[in-house]
Amino acid sequence: MLIMLLLNGCSTVLARHGLVLRATPWTVLYWLLVCSILVFVAGLAITLYKWSIKKEKLRYRVIVGCLDVGAVISSLLFLALCFFIYAFTFEPEHVVVRNNQKFVACVVSFTDVNVYYYEYKGKLFRGEKKLGEEWYGSGGYDPFTTSMDVKPKRSWFEE
Repeated sequence: MLIMLLLNGCSTVLARHGLVLRATPWTVLYWLLVCSILVFVAGLAITLYKWSIKKEKLRYRVIVGCLDVGAVISSLLFLALCFFIYAFTFEPEHVVVRNNQKFVACVVSFTDVNVYYYEYKGKLFRGEKKLGEEWYGSGGYDPFTTSMDVKPKRSWFEE
């Protein structure tokens, strides 16, 4: 919970200064949050198990055993959900030069291939304001990593 509050606070402060975390640091923070939740649940399950052993009564061990099984199943479902969310929200980023200016290009290619350009602010951050956009049509590919020679069908950049 502390990591979630810290992450939310950091993103609010960054947004005030027109900054957004790039994909790699965001991914690291996302998985740190997921792992910290799983570690918390595991620690709680271990603490309950140790408590049930001290009580030396079978009913406590059965109840805590059922809770531990529920915690394991819930953790596995939570982890699967986190992978699912990550897979559908991940947007690859590339640092490119367009119009003699360095940009961070974010590729969104679920059904249509759109590339959004933001100001490059370093390895950890990019600008918040969209400075350009390119549309490559339908597909599900990354125009920066494909071996095909693809050209945007529509594009605009701020002057």
